[in-house]
Amino acid sequence: IDLILHSSLSSQDIMRHGRAKLARKTLKFFSLNFGIKPPYNVLMDGNFLVAVVKQKVPIHERIGKTLQNEEFNFFVCRSALDELAMLSESGGGSNVELFTQARQFGLDECAIIESDDIPAATNDNETQQILASSYSAAANDIHKLVLSTLNDKNKKGYIVATQDTELSSILRELPKVLLVRLNRGVLILESPSSASRKAGMREERVKQSSGGGTMTE
Repeated sequence: IDLILHSSLSSQDIMRHGRAKLARKTLKFFSLNFGIKPPYNVLMDGNFLVAVVKQKVPIHERIGKTLQNEEFNFFVCRSALDELAMLSESGGGSNVELFTQARQFGLDECAIIESDDIPAATNDNETQQILASSYSAAANDIHKLVLSTLNDKNKKGYIVATQDTELSSILRELPKVLLVRLNRGVLILESPSSASRKAGMREERVKQSSGGGTMTE
């Protein structure tokens, strides 16, 4: 029995070490290529807040470890809080308390980004049209915030924490975006997407042509 327990614990430690190693590599990539450095801006959506409460995740601790114990700040859009308020009013049973607690966490622990402070989208491409027609106000606000960091190189990028698979798919098509999600209580920092890697290669070529250089791995 002791051998089985020891083996199980070792396997968990190996997986934890692997996630930490991948997180360090990912953070280094975004730091070198896009200047995303501490303090990190962690932008949470309502789905993620609900998952934190439902899975009873000590999110400050988990985020801190994933970000290598560097300084970070939590952000949430007002629209996400409004959606949670609507869900808590229209829900039933235990869901009411779940949505209420998730919203309260956002109010207590996150800096709130008001809708009036979110830059309007400047592009009318197909992706934006899909978002406008199919997604919630909160998802649209997150997308517009991310686009604003791409259009202005002086703006710092976000680490977007979301459980929304469709929003995540859209954001993976954009460079300079870090994604975080919960998987059965385990916090996952995704590796750079194909879009981010391609943008990183372009940044590297620019720096090399001007006499500098960077790393994309």
